[in-house]
Amino acid sequence: MAIGMNWAYLAGFFDGEGTIVAFGKSAFTPRIGLYQTGERGRKLLEIIVEFLAKEGIHSNQSFVNRGGVRKTCHLLLIMRWSEVRKFLSCVFPHLHIKRLEAQDALRYMKMYPKLGVAYYRKTTPAMMEVRRQKTCNICGTPFRDRTARRQTCSRKCYLDLVSLRRRNGKVV
Repeated sequence: MAIGMNWAYLAGFFDGEGTIVAFGKSAFTPRIGLYQTGERGRKLLEIIVEFLAKEGIHSNQSFVNRGGVRKTCHLLLIMRWSEVRKFLSCVFPHLHIKRLEAQDALRYMKMYPKLGVAYYRKTTPAMMEVRRQKTCNICGTPFRDRTARRQTCSRKCYLDLVSLRRRNGKVV
């Protein structure tokens, strides 16, 4: 590992070359990305991966080669919910430019902690019942395909279901 690698350095690097990405269709799932080009950039990202691993944060390193006159772009991604939270918590005191975005992501992760495990939970009996049903919950229209895994038949019925849940005080 390079001498001088610490959270303050990493925060400065993240301020200049990093990003917080909102990922997912149904829920905001934060991801961290750090980008560099060239061989020197690749080596720097390897040093950062080594530092993060020592701190207990798993990250993925890959590259994108778009061809032509563009340089190969190397990227480091932190994708796990708990590790994104740990990374942001550690760099937050040293951030200047991305401080607001990091604060928003940390607040969101604190407000909705269960969303971090939503993709990894086991199927419950209630979820299986939704998968077995053959009609829309709102209007009763039969689904056309047998593999339907939804509760409503159309966007309009979905919006009706959302508004019904909001009126009953349930989180959508």
